[in-house]
Amino acid sequence: MRCTNCGCELPEGAKFCFSCGAKQPEVTAALEPPASETKPEEPAANETELEEPPANETEPEEPAVNEIEPAKPDQEPEIQAELEPQNTTPEDTPAGDKFCPYCGTKNEADAVFCFSCGKNMEMEIMPPAVSPIPPEAMQSAAPKKKLTVKWLAVAAVIVVAAVVGIKVACGRSRGSNVYVAYLKDGRVSQADLDHYKREPVEYSGRYGGEGIYEGRGNAEACYSEDGAYIFYPTNVEFGENGQEYTLNMQKTGKSEGGVKIDSFVCRYTVLKNNKVVYIKSGNNTLYLNDIKDNKEKIASDVLQYYIDEKEDNIVWTEKAGADKISVYQQELSLKKEKKKLADDVGMVLVGNDLRQITVMDEDTLYLIEDFKDKEKISSGVQSVVSNNDECVYYIKEAENKLMASDLVEDDCAKQDQEITEPEYEDFKIEKVEKNRYSGKYEKTETTDYDAYNEAYDKYRAKLNRDDMRSELDEYEISNQTRELYRYKDGKEEQMDSAFADLYSFSQTEALLFNHYDLEDIPKVRLSDLEYLGDVESQYYESLVKSVETCVCTEGEVVVLDEVLTEALTVDEDGQKGYGLKVERSEEDEDSGDKGRKTLMSFTVGSKADGKCEVVSEDVDHIETVHEGKVYYMSDMKDNSGVLYCDEEEIDSDVQSYTLDFVDDTVFYAVDFSSSRQSATLKKYDGKKSVLIADDVYQYKAFEPDKAALLTDYSMEAYRGSLEFYRGKEELIDLDEDVRYLFGSSRISY
Repeated sequence: MRCTNCGCELPEGAKFCFSCGAKQPEVTAALEPPASETKPEEPAANETELEEPPANETEPEEPAVNEIEPAKPDQEPEIQAELEPQNTTPEDTPAGDKFCPYCGTKNEADAVFCFSCGKNMEMEIMPPAVSPIPPEAMQSAAPKKKLTVKWLAVAAVIVVAAVVGIKVACGRSRGSNVYVAYLKDGRVSQADLDHYKREPVEYSGRYGGEGIYEGRGNAEACYSEDGAYIFYPTNVEFGENGQEYTLNMQKTGKSEGGVKIDSFVCRYTVLKNNKVVYIKSGNNTLYLNDIKDNKEKIASDVLQYYIDEKEDNIVWTEKAGADKISVYQQELSLKKEKKKLADDVGMVLVGNDLRQITVMDEDTLYLIEDFKDKEKISSGVQSVVSNNDECVYYIKEAENKLMASDLVEDDCAKQDQEITEPEYEDFKIEKVEKNRYSGKYEKTETTDYDAYNEAYDKYRAKLNRDDMRSELDEYEISNQTRELYRYKDGKEEQMDSAFADLYSFSQTEALLFNHYDLEDIPKVRLSDLEYLGDVESQYYESLVKSVETCVCTEGEVVVLDEVLTEALTVDEDGQKGYGLKVERSEEDEDSGDKGRKTLMSFTVGSKADGKCEVVSEDVDHIETVHEGKVYYMSDMKDNSGVLYCDEEEIDSDVQSYTLDFVDDTVFYAVDFSSSRQSATLKKYDGKKSVLIADDVYQYKAFEPDKAALLTDYSMEAYRGSLEFYRGKEELIDLDEDVRYLFGSSRISY
């Protein structure tokens, strides 16, 4: 099948396009853990202190390559101060597909949007419907805000971990300095935007070979919380589980004396105290490294890890046999022993800041609060919808059986009692016909076959209905309804008995979903049935027509007065929601037209009243909601259209999914060139649009008037010019032949 919006080839059954994110018309397995590394386990190590470069050195020489002696069983080889190439590769690593961090669905490696839930998998994971990553979050070396919801199916955990475990600051302010890291000539380099006349710094060690840079999931460089150090990868290689590399640390702005932290790293997090948490591929060993003289092993066979906001605790999951995982917690001081929170469970859902963790064993759901012993929530659970600080929402299959007799109205019972099998004798008639021999008119007796056949057809239909009547009580209909439950303050409460689809949830109790109005579903008339299976198909058609949109908030379910079937979302405060009402005529259905879409808003929270208000008509899709304002597109063609904010037109020919917010200013792209994968970059401050630069391939915005741009990019040579935008028309040239800008926003996906 192909995307109805952009024409991209999609897997059969995809609900959303993984290229543009558009919703498509309607029409977790186990992952084997990686095999043991061929290289020995590394218990502890002493690192060499950072070295200051010679005072007047401007062109550092290539660092020397030092061999590492094989480690003894109880001793790790000493880590050299100089960076060295790595030629060994772990033999077995997990599969390299991309898994959605929101719903766990397996996607193709280059997918941007999940084809199941439609979420952008390349943005920082935040609660659905909130705005893009704020700049201060992108400038923080350690996670400032953890995922509100992180599903961990065994099939997805290793890949999802790459998203959670490597939130890094690729641009960094240190005092008055703003740095930007980038790739040039196969090396990590750096420019100082506040001292742009200074020569760029080139850090030692090669990033990787040719072909490494074309991927979207590049191993990133980042800066420490205080900006004193840069952490960057070298010797990047593609393994079966994605990229793995040597992780290094260097004083910011120093070209020599870099320290190798470890090799075969596949994901990492730099803490506020400059310690590093990382996973080493092969045995998937989780380490804590203080970047001074030692590292400490936390666990092996790690699938995923999470760190709380204060960086006091770490929670991780380990493979525990076929289709099972175990959950552990330990203080990051490592002064206390690790604690096993759950063993041999099937799924794990970590709530905001690790306060609540839900796990499922078969169909039984458990809750772990503040790392205490797990407590049983309920049995018969199908899936968990949301796990926030207030409550847990989950789904159960409807327990009641649905029989065909419950859905059929026998409108033929009385007439069928009077229908008997017709006899030929009952259809004898006299006719006056001319004898062709004598020429006289004579009375003759004959059978009225037309009347007989008509009567026999009715009798045969009656027999068919009798057969269906005899089977109605035995024919079970597949029940498509599910039950929505909430667990709060130790109590389970059913919120809805005919749950259909989840659309959005927030950090609060607010939940947006569609349900079936079972009271509005008419009975199927027996006279309309040709086969008993028609009961099921007609029932499903009635279910779809009965859909209502609901807001579950503060323990109450409020039904909206309009049916919103696309792009339901909630603002950051959980007080206002938005969605699209889609109207399609029969002509639209026949032609495949998307129909007419109206953007509507509604109240969420304690003041929710179910009333929808029209924001704008003829809307194609919602881009995002940011600080109480909704940004949306209309008149779209080839993934570009007119961008609006709260009914005010911002610009035309805007490339969809390019919005990036810095404070109250939004950066966006217009006039996109598919051949060059570049566009004109502009910004909007709520009052006017300002042109920043043409032919922009990548950019990293630090402030409304401060951004690094990669322009004039050649898709053949994979090179471009690095320029500095400082709020003026004239751009400052920083460097040439730049391949990649770390932590940047790309114009095209």
